[in-house]
Amino acid sequence: MYSATWCVYCKALRADLQSTATPFKESDAGRHSNAAQLTEIMDITGYLAVYFGHQRLSGPPTKLAQQICQHLRDAK
Repeated sequence: MYSATWCVYCKALRADLQSTATPFKESDAGRHSNAAQLTEIMDITGYLAVYFGHQRLSGPPTKLAQQICQHLRDAK
């Protein structure tokens, strides 16, 4: 999960994922070694930009957490 420590949406999504024991790794997008290139390649024009694999997801954090959990279940 590329996130920002100051982002309220990232914080909410992080909490929703943790509450469902959904495994994830987090990286601060603002501290990425080439943040400008990252945001350009991934077409991130603002927060909240969430991808699962190559698929961009949308919606409020709780809905996003549900979509991520469903993708993980479907992958099994």
